Amino acid sequence: MLSTNSQNEFSSSIADASLAQKKEYPFALSDDITSAIRLPGKHNIDNACAAIAAVKSILPNVSDDEIKRGLSEVTGLPHRLKFSC
Repeated sequence: MLSTNSQNEFSSSIADASLAQKKEYPFALSDDITSAIRLPGKHNIDNACAAIAAVKSILPNVSDDEIKRGLSEVTGLPHRLKFSC
């Protein structure tokens, strides 16, 4: 099963190329949700989108507040967020 965000062009292109059973979930990231993501970088926002699509495929009635709370609790691993010169 491949769960994707149908409002994301890249995600949809992967779904189109896949042989897996597909289920697309349309959602847009509101400022409230993106502000809950405490990890830096666009790739972490993309990862959050994937996580939201997976959660919505399992729990379609999950609220934005529950998603925000879950995202705000993710802090990452200390050695992965270390800045170097």
